[in-house]
Amino acid sequence: MSSNTDDLILTDDRLKKITKEDEKMVDFNFGLDLDDWKKLKDHHVMDVLTNHVNADLVTTIRLANCRGITNGTLIQISNMCPQLETLRVGGCDMITDDGIVPIAEKCGQQLKQLSFSYCKKCTDAALKSVVNNCNQLEGLDANDCGISTIPENIGNKLTKLKQLDLRHNKITKIPVSLLTLLKDTLKDVDISGNPLQVPPSEIAKQEGFAAIKRYFEVHVPTVEPEDCKIMISFNTKSAGPDAVRLTNRLTSEGHPTFCTMVYCKNMFGDWRDITEMGALTCKIYIVLMTRMWQDSGECQIETRHIKNRLGDNEVIVIPVWYDSFDKEYDNRRGHNYWKTWKSYQGVFMANAGADKDYLVNTILEMFSSRN
Repeated sequence: MSSNTDDLILTDDRLKKITKEDEKMVDFNFGLDLDDWKKLKDHHVMDVLTNHVNADLVTTIRLANCRGITNGTLIQISNMCPQLETLRVGGCDMITDDGIVPIAEKCGQQLKQLSFSYCKKCTDAALKSVVNNCNQLEGLDANDCGISTIPENIGNKLTKLKQLDLRHNKITKIPVSLLTLLKDTLKDVDISGNPLQVPPSEIAKQEGFAAIKRYFEVHVPTVEPEDCKIMISFNTKSAGPDAVRLTNRLTSEGHPTFCTMVYCKNMFGDWRDITEMGALTCKIYIVLMTRMWQDSGECQIETRHIKNRLGDNEVIVIPVWYDSFDKEYDNRRGHNYWKTWKSYQGVFMANAGADKDYLVNTILEMFSSRN
């Protein structure tokens, strides 16, 4: 029996209910009465994890509405439970970003379910850390917290997310990358009760995903280079219109796409630094390979970053071969794009004919086949 000077005693019977038989689940919500949830303190949790289970094997911890729990418990859990897959701390209103961030950073590679709803001191920092670290996450509940921004890269990072509850926060914008999840894995999403401006809340209420998609088709957002999933490399004179059309269509379809011709028209900054950021961030690099692209020193500089990342399997290259691409020049300059990239899945613009949508439709078909 574990006892202490406070008025909550973890009897052997309670401990048996809390730890279950296989000791992989630690469920304080099942093992304690509702009145005892608020009496539970950090030291009770540490006692159980230290003395009554093998913390290395624990996969599930449930502490919902145990209002005496602080960040200290979550920090200890992040250090002690490397196999953690499910954590429920909704209603533990003393928990802040300082508790959620260590969980995301240390347990994120295997965490599948996370709930910190009604933790009003959890803000954008908590959600940002979850998005950036928890790539196996399937369910996220952060209802009625202090969140105002959904990270732009949520659709690129949480690719296995099936359920999302962000009701009653302060969110004003739905990132376009969320459309990718809504089409692929995300089947249960609720962002009601937020002061949405992009898209306006009345549009989001009309027909849900369908209305949001139509909105972004008309109001295509400009994608920051650090938030992009796709980057378009091109020469303005020879393929500028194709680059803009491809960028806007892919972004409106839920694939955040960056190209300088769209970005620099709407934003300020050094385009060289901006381009380098895109080349170092993107997951897919679409290259509009014209003769003038081959001549562009700037295009070759950004592509060197991509070549380095290719060696580490950090990026996928999709070459778009134009009729003007000069194989002899390519070989003479030592670029060797044709030799190294001709086996990649790509697009041959000689097949486009008069179809202006050939390029974007072919790219979208590639994405669909990969899913």
